Formats: sequence, structure tokens, C-alpha cells
Amino acid sequence: MDLQCRVNLAAKYKAASQIAPVLSEDWCRRELYCPACDSDHLTGSRPNNPAVDFERTQCEQPFQLKSLRHWNPRKVVDAGYEAMMRAIRADRTPNVLLLQYSDTWLVRNLLLVPRMFKTMRPIYRNPPVTNPSPMRESQMPSLPSNISFPLIAKYPPAIISGKTINSE
Repeated sequence: MDLQCRVNLAAKYKAASQIAPVLSEDWCRRELYCPACDSDHLTGSRPNNPAVDFERTQCEQPFQLKSLRHWNPRKVVDAGYEAMMRAIRADRTPNVLLLQYSDTWLVRNLLLVPRMFKTMRPIYRNPPVTNPSPMRESQMPSLPSNISFPLIAKYPPAIISGKTINSE
């Protein structure tokens, strides 16, 4: 498994918030297999598919990728709070892939949290921004939510400290 992201793909981007998804999603498409079926790769989801970055038509499993520079697998900032609540009520939450990368875009840690553990109970609304820019109420973005995953929810990591873990 090649743990290095293809940094050249980010040449036209300046902001880390743009670079991280481009590099980490490309890495996942190249290096990961589906943990739910016998497919040897994950397929990128259709554009503008909220909260789903990869999906497999074979097993109908959705995956959401959370790329982090600073590793905290116990608490993750996720999509807008109301959107997340709607997804949970409709039983449409994806499996979560938590990926940590280094300053040199080397994958350091990778963890899978199965979708069954994404419930309303561990999701917390972040406090509102204290000085929001002036905008109409209808234009206010959803507040992101923090998700705390119980330790039992996590599969054994596939990558720890930049080393792949064999499951044999």
C-alpha cells in the first residue's frame, strides 16, 4: 500500500480546505477496498451528494471521508447539525473513514467507524459563531456538529503511525 498522497494534484489549489479533500479522496480511490463486500476499490460518489464521498453499488454501502491533520478519533467535526439529524432519522448515514495525514501528505492513521454507530445520542451542536458576518437569516449556514464515537464503534485501524496493519 502506498501511503503517499499525490501532491501534484493540488497544484492549482491554495487553501488547505481545498487541498485536503482532493488529495485524500484520490488516495482512497487508489488504495482502499470496500470493507463491506469483495470489491477491491471504492468508487467516488456522484457530485453534490451530501455527506457521501464513496459508494459501492454492489453492496449499497455509502462512505464519508473525514481527513484530519490533527488526530482525534474520539471527536470529529461533521456536516451541518440539522442535515445530520435528518440523515440519521432517515437511516441514511454513511460509514465514516477517519484519515489523518502528515505535513508531507503521508497517510498516518486510518480508521473505519461503521454507520450503525452514528446515532443522535453522540452528536452535539457547536455553539454559534459570536460575530457572524451580516447576512439574512435564511442564508445562515448550518452549524457543524461534533460526533463522539464510542471506542467499541471503531474497527481495528488499518494504518497506525504511517504503517499498514495486516489483518492476518
